[in-house]
Amino acid sequence: MTGFSQRAVQLLEAAEAASASGLPCSETTVLIDHNGSLHFAMDSDWPLDSLRAHRGAQAAYRITSFHGQIRVEGCDSSHTLRLEGTSPMAVARALLGAGPQHY
Repeated sequence: MTGFSQRAVQLLEAAEAASASGLPCSETTVLIDHNGSLHFAMDSDWPLDSLRAHRGAQAAYRITSFHGQIRVEGCDSSHTLRLEGTSPMAVARALLGAGPQHY
């Protein structure tokens, strides 16, 4: 696994842990420059690859949450990826049932 994909997995795990502790997951973009420094942008409406190029970042990752799904999208100069996980709250709802089931 490359450093690019390892960082995406770490970001997904961190977002899942935050969700498990009850923290809301707002849209966050993480830019990593060529020195390895992290820069954060909240609620950016720029396409991820355009924002990465505009800021001169080595890699960019966007973390989003929608209906219990946590998603990390990433791009660098030659790769793109998308990882998805389900928040612990959504898993609990699915296991416990969201209401009466009709068969």
